[in-house]
Amino acid sequence: MSLRAWDTVTGKVIDLSGNPDSADDLPDGTSKNKRYACDMCGQVLSLSRRRSPDSSYTSRFAHEHKKQAGADDDGCPARADVQKQISDEVQIVIDLGQALAHALPGMAICVEYPGPFRPGKPAEAPVVVCRNGPDGPPVVIIDRPRRPLTIDAVRRRAALVRRRYGPSALHYWFFADDPEHFRELRPKQVKPVGVAAPVRHQRVRPTNQQLAIVAMGGHVCWLQRDRTVLVPYGGREFWHVPDPREDWSGPMAGSRKDWEISHPQPAPSAHWWGLVPIPLSSLGGTKRVFAPQDAYLVMEGLEAAQERRWSSLRRRAREQYNQKRASAERPASSPLPAPQEDPLPAAPDFSEASEAQAVEPSPPSQAAAPLPAPVEPAAASEPVVEEAKPSSSPERAVPSSSAPPTAPAATRPPVPRVPPRPQVPPVVPPPRSAEPMLRRVLGSLWPFRRRPKR
Repeated sequence: MSLRAWDTVTGKVIDLSGNPDSADDLPDGTSKNKRYACDMCGQVLSLSRRRSPDSSYTSRFAHEHKKQAGADDDGCPARADVQKQISDEVQIVIDLGQALAHALPGMAICVEYPGPFRPGKPAEAPVVVCRNGPDGPPVVIIDRPRRPLTIDAVRRRAALVRRRYGPSALHYWFFADDPEHFRELRPKQVKPVGVAAPVRHQRVRPTNQQLAIVAMGGHVCWLQRDRTVLVPYGGREFWHVPDPREDWSGPMAGSRKDWEISHPQPAPSAHWWGLVPIPLSSLGGTKRVFAPQDAYLVMEGLEAAQERRWSSLRRRAREQYNQKRASAERPASSPLPAPQEDPLPAAPDFSEASEAQAVEPSPPSQAAAPLPAPVEPAAASEPVVEEAKPSSSPERAVPSSSAPPTAPAATRPPVPRVPPRPQVPPVVPPPRSAEPMLRRVLGSLWPFRRRPKR
């Protein structure tokens, strides 16, 4: 017994596990019309329904050849491990379709097998099909890969989707955040325009298969267990090239390394992918169009913040260039002379030679005349007549016999030369100790000492 089948006409996945009574509305399926087939072995299934609504019989699908060699109790010849692997993959896609149908009630969502029916061959992995309203693309295909992929498998899958749904269909790949498809890097702190506080975005290094998906026009996302969708944008790191009138040295050197965003699809030249988290319920938007519009708004805010950051850095580099150029063109002012300290006056000389020189009288001036020599009195009988002799001083008058001798002018003794007062008080030697004087006094009294009696 099987509760799941592949409708070979519409390509839809028929799952009766949630509501077996829904089989009442299905078309008849027999071995003749080959309407239903097993997705694990490719054999035709027949639909067995209850006869009336009051019956307790459970509707189901059954293989036509039960007694085939190697078949299980239900008659499927596929190996047990293959059955489990395919069943798990199909169930994951069915769960995603049900979550999208619950989150986007206004959109037509179903799960289909994209490949054609080939008897005896298992079906291709199913996809979720979202049919948009008139404002969007006609159909959106969502893949949910679980197994490791090769680049050839990615190309075959993309070609199969285009052949089935047309080139205008948007193909999304919802990977799981497992080590096989999620190579996480260090998160990056960003601040989009319109956001009050900075946020941290996860970053991943895309695999070659994911790069091939983007190169073929597909869209890569990650779906976490809490129904959070991670939408990527590209990040390319580079160094700002200085313009001729910019200066990026000094404090601006650390700002030369920057990064550039590419969205809504990461560019092939991106070094890493940043991830914008959005809830699964926001994928439908308000116009019944499947698109991560909330993530695209965040990416536009990141690009606006990037333009502002670049303009600010360029402006600061130009200001620094202008400041350095202005300081170089400004004439250098003449340096002020260094203040010279006044030399200290020399210490005064108190030696005996300096004292003798200080008290030595100055020579008499030319105006001062020497005192006259004493004159001896002559005899009364003979008058004495003195001969005129030249005077050594022009101020001294020659005495005549008729004029009485005049007294010589009194001269003032020379004033001793006093040295000027020193600017710095002289160093006064300390007073001599009284100990030598005491020794001399005691030595002089030594002869008068009292001698002991014998």
